This record gives sequence, structure tokens and C-alpha cells, in this order.
Amino acid sequence: MTLSVSPSNRSGYTIESVRTAMDLLFAVCGEPDLGVTELARKNGLGKARAYRLLRTLEECGLVKRTEDQRFRLGHAALLVGSAATTQIDLANLATAELSRVGEAVQESTQLRIREGDESVCIARWEPNRDLRVHIVLGRRRRLGMGSNKALLAFDTNEEIESTLDRIYVAEDMPVARDVLRTALEEARGKGYVVSRGEVSEHLVSASVPVYAKGGKLVAALNVSAPAIRMTEDNLRFAITQLLEASARLSAKLGWRDTR
Repeated sequence: MTLSVSPSNRSGYTIESVRTAMDLLFAVCGEPDLGVTELARKNGLGKARAYRLLRTLEECGLVKRTEDQRFRLGHAALLVGSAATTQIDLANLATAELSRVGEAVQESTQLRIREGDESVCIARWEPNRDLRVHIVLGRRRRLGMGSNKALLAFDTNEEIESTLDRIYVAEDMPVARDVLRTALEEARGKGYVVSRGEVSEHLVSASVPVYAKGGKLVAALNVSAPAIRMTEDNLRFAITQLLEASARLSAKLGWRDTR
């Protein structure tokens, strides 16, 4: 997806260099891991000017350079995104469901969405217990690990294969591709993902998909708990609560189950 400053939103009171920098930031957001030459070309800029603007964005923490001199969003962009969650319908709609599930199971819940080949937490709920899983807004995880697999398993086959192509080239994955592909197929068949000790040996989590109008996968609801408390009975109860919450939230987003 390509983002830019809409011409209809421009006026004579804007500063051209700031607007150009924002176009570059949106370009990095929509298509990460491009080099300065590609970003300059896509935005109709000279390479030298694009480089200076990108360095300015980098100093502000909005973008960062990889070791091979490509650009991705920086940590400051996460702070901006976290602050914006109060204005995101999805996060707002999910708040009541996260609380409802969390109260029922007395464990931490969160809503995660996909950004690139990672997942990011945009809403959370935590119980008032000394021993609990602490959820950090804005924290990123790779899609192929833990219950984050829900944001991959329930997508289209084309998107799954395309994502696997990228992550098995760009990242050092701890499991073979065919093993992960089998796990994704099993999760799709069950309707949920369970992770035992993949992210932490002391953690058990479960995730279910959230759909929008037209059956588009938009998010995943998650319950995470200390392994010592997540018995089989507790896990089954948590999954039931998640599936019911997902159905309610998906319906609010316009999804209709025709199965």
C-alpha cells in the first residue's frame, strides 16, 4: 500500500520540505527495506535531497537504517502509533472483548495486528495478579513464532507462501519451513493457535483470528498465561472464550460467517 500526503489536504500554509519528508516516511511505512536510491525515485527526488531528509527522520527516530543501508520505521514511529490506538476503531472495539475474556480466564489478553512480516500489539488487558504475563503496547514479534502464527495461518494461501518466502530468506528461523507450514495447516483446521514455550519456556498462549467484511483477516485475539497455571482444562476454557469473543468482534467489523 502506498501512502502520501493527499493533494486535497495541502494548503499554502505548509512547509514543502516537511511535506516531502512525510512522503518519504509514508513510503518507508508502506514498503520497508528500500534503499535511498529507490525511495528517491519513487518520490521524484534527487538522491542527495532524499538522503538528507531520511537522515533527519533517522535522527528523530522515525526511521532506522539496516546494516545494508535500507530503511525501516524506527522506535519513535511505534510511539506515535501507540498513541494513535485510541483513535483506531479496531482497538476501541476490541477493548470490551479483551476485558471480557480476561475477566473470565483471569489471564492477560491482547489484540495483535500484522505490520509487514511482524505482529504488533495495539490493545491489551491484564489481571490484578502478582504472577501474570506483562503485555507491552507496540511490541513486535515475528509472524512465524508463538501464537503470532494466527496472523499467518488464517490468511490466503498466496499470502502465506509469499510471507514464508520472505521470512525464510531474511530471518534465521528456528524451525524448518515444512514444519511451520504443517503447523499453520493444523491451526487452520482447528480454528486457533496454541503456543507452548516457543517464545518463553514459562509461557503458554492461544490466539484466534479476527475477520472484517468480506472475510479479510485483520487481527488476532490472544490469551497468555504462566505455564504453571495453564492446565488443559484452563486452556480449553480460554480458547472457547477467545472464539466467542472473536465471533462478536468480527461481526461488529462486518464479517458474516457463511460456513
